[in-house]
Amino acid sequence: MTDSPAEFPHGPRAAAISNMVVRIVSEYTGRGPTQARTRISEDLVTVILKDTLTKGERSLVRDGRASLVLDMRKAFQNMMRR
Repeated sequence: MTDSPAEFPHGPRAAAISNMVVRIVSEYTGRGPTQARTRISEDLVTVILKDTLTKGERSLVRDGRASLVLDMRKAFQNMMRR
């Protein structure tokens, strides 16, 4: 299955969703992603974020502690859910 334009329309709505997600991630983590892309289909909205880790998180990953970063990010997501 390919991603046809009719299936994943772009435009003001997708841009507004991307901007909102970037703002929320930035508010909770202190740093927003460098890029965000939103795709909207009939019953699903998908937001893909690029380069979201903070400098400290990148250091932890380089030190082999990626699971700690994942646990922390899951905690942020649970807070944002509210």
